[in-house]
Amino acid sequence: MKNWMIGLILLLPTLLRAEFLETSNIEDVFSKVDKETLVLLNMTDTISDSVLSLGSKPWRHFIHSNLKKFQNLDQAGNLHDWWTYDVATKIPVKPVQKEIVTWIETLQKNETPVFCATGRGRNVWYCTIINQVDDFTDFQLQKIGIDFTKTKVPEELQNLDPKYFHHGVFYTDPYALGEFIDKILQETGYRPKKIVVVNDKRSELQSADQARLHLPRAASALGWQSDAADRARNPGDPLSDRHRRRSGRIAGRAGIPPSTGRWLDREPERCRSPHR
Repeated sequence: MKNWMIGLILLLPTLLRAEFLETSNIEDVFSKVDKETLVLLNMTDTISDSVLSLGSKPWRHFIHSNLKKFQNLDQAGNLHDWWTYDVATKIPVKPVQKEIVTWIETLQKNETPVFCATGRGRNVWYCTIINQVDDFTDFQLQKIGIDFTKTKVPEELQNLDPKYFHHGVFYTDPYALGEFIDKILQETGYRPKKIVVVNDKRSELQSADQARLHLPRAASALGWQSDAADRARNPGDPLSDRHRRRSGRIAGRAGIPPSTGRWLDREPERCRSPHR
């Protein structure tokens, strides 16, 4: 089963409180969303997944780990970027969970602002400039039955720079998710009551947790996936069992200011924009 990290970032007049939830069932988040919630869903491995092992996350890890031995993968035009893009354009995708499609439709009918927030750029794939990545993203969403153009866009977001917002999709490259959210809220003055971020990468949610969001005061909570292998690879990682609540599903510490550092993620972050 797919594990998501779901960040519930509650925006109050003088307080930012973040709650993190790990779940393998998207239905667990339904009750967290109301009409005044901004919902942001990652694309790859959150909304969509390859129908074959070719193009899947394990395959991308394999390609990355082998190519990095002889090529700088932070350099534009590297083989990793071209190969993963070529495979992505040839292998069909499916929804990670079929309930995602109907949930998005329900939110749109209720005029809840729900959008995709992908680490892609409109013409950027990892570190490489590739034309019409945005058209390809629209094509993938269409194939699994999702149309974010049906979402009612809040008035404050209607004049966003089209470089970052197109057809209901936020293209966050070259920013980490938290930096991007911070940028959008600062530039538009948009203040939803709550932001729900659904993402399979804890680093993206931690970056959102670290975002100051230009509020007078902030409190935070940290959440993580229960992955023993990840903890074994990162024995010094403060996100360890001793901080975990007994439930193993929801973890947090209230009243702690956001960290100014960056957390290491199990998927390599390259060109500032994790995939995708």
